[in-house]
Amino acid sequence: MHGQAKNAIGTAEDAIANCDNALRINPDDAEVYFKRGLARKVLRQILLAKSDLKCARSLAQKQGREGLLHLIEQELEELNTKTFRVEPHSSEYAPGVDPDKLKEILYDLDDEHFARKNLK
Repeated sequence: MHGQAKNAIGTAEDAIANCDNALRINPDDAEVYFKRGLARKVLRQILLAKSDLKCARSLAQKQGREGLLHLIEQELEELNTKTFRVEPHSSEYAPGVDPDKLKEILYDLDDEHFARKNLK
């Protein structure tokens, strides 16, 4: 299982690199932003995934790509409602970060919440 997880991470990282290259050629490709958002979701880069999906949504709306728009909306809904866990034994924790408060910390870093909280 550990090997499969490492494989998925490597594949997602490769996908992000490929999407980056494709966006240098065509920065208005909604589908590429969508795919990069999915890869970032796999890596639990939630804020970056949301950013890519929002960009994809905007481009898909402008381009009238209803099928793609529906998929994007589904992914954004899932990212906004699903709780993503980071296991306590994970090396992803920074020293001094309380795992029980991680969700609160991430919520504070959310762009919209941060702006509302700090622009009052």
